[in-house]
Amino acid sequence: YYNKLFGSFPVLILDDVFSELDLYRREKLMNFLEKINAQSLITTTDEFINHSFKLKEATSVFRVTEGSFVTF
Repeated sequence: YYNKLFGSFPVLILDDVFSELDLYRREKLMNFLEKINAQSLITTTDEFINHSFKLKEATSVFRVTEGSFVTF
C-alpha cells in the first residue's frame, strides 16, 4: 500500500521474524525482500541469513556477542 501511495518502499524492520517461520517461508520472505529492493533491518538469533542466501554487496551483517557489537 505504501509503495503504491508514495512510489517507494518504507524501511522494513523485522524483529526476530525467522524464529516464527519455517524454511519455506523464510526463503519466500528473503526472495520478496530481494525483489522489492527495500532497505531492511532484520534481527535474528540464528545465522540463517549468513548461510542460506547470497547476500548483496550492500548488505551489512552485525553480530552482538556477550554485549560486544561486531561487523563482518
